[in-house]
Amino acid sequence: MAARTRAAALFDMDGLLTESESRWRIAEREVADELGLPLTDEDFDSTMGVRMGDVAKRWFEWHPWSDGPTTDEVAAKVVDRVVELTHVAEPLPGVLHALDLVAELGLRVALCSSSDQRLIDATLEALGIADRFEVIHSAE
Repeated sequence: MAARTRAAALFDMDGLLTESESRWRIAEREVADELGLPLTDEDFDSTMGVRMGDVAKRWFEWHPWSDGPTTDEVAAKVVDRVVELTHVAEPLPGVLHALDLVAELGLRVALCSSSDQRLIDATLEALGIADRFEVIHSAE
């Protein structure tokens, strides 16, 4: 049986490169409060990891609002706020070591995330590691 070789390392962003859930929670809470939505921590927990456009649609299904922004506008507002909060992002323990290791091994390195591209860019800039990835791919 031929030996397998590794040609690339793929990284996710949220929860792997940096702790981001606290920033998402702040942004979602602020926007939900502006809309007057009675969302609970359990509601926010139930949508963790779901793309923000889908989250805003769920919020509307749970508590429809008659006037105000569209669900797309709500999603954009939350992402805008997370981007603002991202300036304080730090790499999680072991991230820089892992990136150094894959570089030493000569592996190609990619980032694949369901986050919006503008959030990916802001996060990588805040972490100081944007130049460490050959390919960056958003679910957008």
